[in-house]
Order: sequence, then C-alpha cells, then structure tokens
Amino acid sequence: AAAFVPVLTARCISRPDAKSMAKKLERWNKIARAAADQSGRGIIPVVDDVMDFKAAAQRMAADKRPILFYENATIPLGQALQNIAGSVSLMTGPEGGFEPAEVEYAKQQGVHICSLGPRILRCETAPLAALAVVTAVMEIL
Repeated sequence: AAAFVPVLTARCISRPDAKSMAKKLERWNKIARAAADQSGRGIIPVVDDVMDFKAAAQRMAADKRPILFYENATIPLGQALQNIAGSVSLMTGPEGGFEPAEVEYAKQQGVHICSLGPRILRCETAPLAALAVVTAVMEIL
C-alpha cells in the first residue's frame, strides 16, 4: 500500500474531533513507519487526512482499478483483479457496512463493487485481508 485514507461514512461510529484526529494520524503514521521498517519495505505508506465518503470515492475512481468491498456484492475480488496493471484503490466499510446509497454513488463514479467472500469481516481485519489478496495476485502477475 502506498497510502491509507480514513473515510467517514454514514455508519461510522467514531467521529473524532480535529485534535483527536491529529493524534490518531500521528500514531497511525508511526505504526506505518515501524511496519515498513520491520518488513524491509523501502516505501513507507502514508496515512492521509480523513475524508468524507464522496470525496474518497471520487479520489479512488481516478485509479485504474478502484474497488469497494460490499457484503452484498456478487463480483468476487479475483474477478475484479483480472487483467490489471497499475494502481489499485481499495475501500472497506465501517462497523455497520456501507449504506446502499454510498455503494450506488461509488458505482456512479466508476468504482468496482466486489466481495471479499461469504463471511463478514471486522472493520479492522477486512483491509488487511484485502491487501493480502491484492498483493499476492499482483506479485504473481
């Protein structure tokens, strides 16, 4: 991953104020640096400022393969990753999942709506699972 972007969605439970968010961003960037160092990674991923859902969907739609994971999606991730080259943007949902209107908005922006499988993953583990699959597939290609 080159960057992580915290996104505020309709169902987000946590809504930190600016001061609290600044502390979180500092902590997350330290974690990203430490993880990159531990894994021998040359490029340290950046944790960007928080964005609202619409801004994040528009930003990710600029990539060659923007993918939003949705529990009701019928397209498996493997299918979405076929014949790709270049950057991929991934978005996983909050604790309660995405609102259908958010998913529809992302579709309208050109974002692919995909499934991570039949199980509902925790919001903390879904990004890691998605990154692991994408990294494995892209390194094989």
